[in-house]
Amino acid sequence: MLSHRITLVNLIIYSLAALAVGFYYLTVIRYGSNIPIADDFDAVLDFLNNFLEVSSIHDKIALIFSQHNEHRIVFTRLIVVAQYYLLNTVNFKVLIMIGNIGLIGILIVIFLSYNKRSLIWFVPVVFILFEPQYFGAIFFAMGTIQNFYVLLFAFLSLYFLTRDGSLNFITAAVFAVMATFTSGNGILCFIAGALVLLIQKRFRFLAVWLSVMSLNIIIYLYGYVPPADHPNMLRTLLTQPGTAVIYFIVLLGTVVYLPFKMDNAEIFSPALFIPIGMGVLLSVVFIYLTIKKYYLKNTAIYSFIVFILLSEVLTAAGRSGFGVANALSTRYAIMSVLLVIFAYIALIETIDGETIHRYFHLVLVAAISFNILAFYINYDKIITLHQSVEQGLIYFQKYNRGLVYPNQEKAGRILIRSINKGYYRL
Repeated sequence: MLSHRITLVNLIIYSLAALAVGFYYLTVIRYGSNIPIADDFDAVLDFLNNFLEVSSIHDKIALIFSQHNEHRIVFTRLIVVAQYYLLNTVNFKVLIMIGNIGLIGILIVIFLSYNKRSLIWFVPVVFILFEPQYFGAIFFAMGTIQNFYVLLFAFLSLYFLTRDGSLNFITAAVFAVMATFTSGNGILCFIAGALVLLIQKRFRFLAVWLSVMSLNIIIYLYGYVPPADHPNMLRTLLTQPGTAVIYFIVLLGTVVYLPFKMDNAEIFSPALFIPIGMGVLLSVVFIYLTIKKYYLKNTAIYSFIVFILLSEVLTAAGRSGFGVANALSTRYAIMSVLLVIFAYIALIETIDGETIHRYFHLVLVAAISFNILAFYINYDKIITLHQSVEQGLIYFQKYNRGLVYPNQEKAGRILIRSINKGYYRL
């Protein structure tokens, strides 16, 4: 009788998790718009305009690999080109859905890396992951593909790298290359991977891995030009090291971002104490896991954490010159959310089963509450973003301005050119 009761409770829990995932994607479908936002004008529409105008294969490949800000967004551009040839148009709502499907992939890789003591104990991960804290990326076509798939490819690379065999190593190297040419921080996957190989003492593979990394760096930096409108990374670190450190810690803690309370917060704003506190806590957890040699217990999850921390260091170095408030940009929050998930997984893999049984339902209630609260807190922001994008396009049609892009004249030229050539349909 008890066994049947437990099974029924578990079934209810699994159903709630499925509902959470379903509600997440219903929200994406409802509030995603077939309208470009910010970098979509350059990375999608303008790129496709130029891609279809050049005739040689060499020029097309050069455009696909060309620099966008500090990134080589090859994967995003391949998705755009594939969509055009399949649908004969660019639809941003479809691109947004493709990007968000990456979260399913991330969940699967995390599950495969989880040392499965109990399936039910994994369920809180679903509630923590499928929520809208990072809505700035969720409804931004180029941003969601870039930000979610670089994580997916990096995690896949590190997952296969922790497995024995040459085929797994080759697969890991392929995904590491894909991560590199999805977003700039993807190249850090090679550093996290080198740590994996050192931990496992696979020195022959390490030499090959470092060679592949060096080749990727050479290709990535070939013709590289630092973005003129971005702060100089070295100058920022030398002249504002304190700001960079605070920026990094805030990045780690953005899982507790509260809109309206933290928007436009300054460096000494009391509102920043919450993400700073969470950032410090997650840093302490990482140090604790390192001291306890968790990297021997679950090398994959540990390497995922290392990759995220390295990515946050790179972001802080490159973006802290914009001010600490920039760290609260919701498109970065996925990193902080994943750190919480990995901390939870490490916890249930290191403590005894009896303690987990005693407190699991409290953790589950906390995860469900977090999910509901995240939707409640951010829903107005999501609606406002949706309305501003759609109203901005209407305003543009009447007054030639209102698009979500800093240079209205440039955005207008790109948009009209795309519409006239049939690449984009309102």
